[in-house]
Amino acid sequence: MSKCDHCGACLDACFEPHVIEFIKPKYDKGRKEKGVDKQLVINGDCTLCGRCFDVCHTDSYSYTFRLPRFSLMATVVTVDGAYKSFRVLDQMGPNIE
Repeated sequence: MSKCDHCGACLDACFEPHVIEFIKPKYDKGRKEKGVDKQLVINGDCTLCGRCFDVCHTDSYSYTFRLPRFSLMATVVTVDGAYKSFRVLDQMGPNIE
């Protein structure tokens, strides 16, 4: 939130503006008192369209990963009867800051 100048362009661009209601200046005092310098969009109504990213002239929005790394392993039997394991998915879960 340190880069945000509260211009409101993201609110105008968002299909679900209540999701990013926290960018409004009226919440600054509470953030300062609690030492919060980063807010996470956790509302289920966010469509992850990225319009807020596109219109933000201060680059206040960023995309980071919040869930721990997980892997999906598969085991196959080869023609000669041997078992081989390999990684088929190595992914992290998304979140928007």
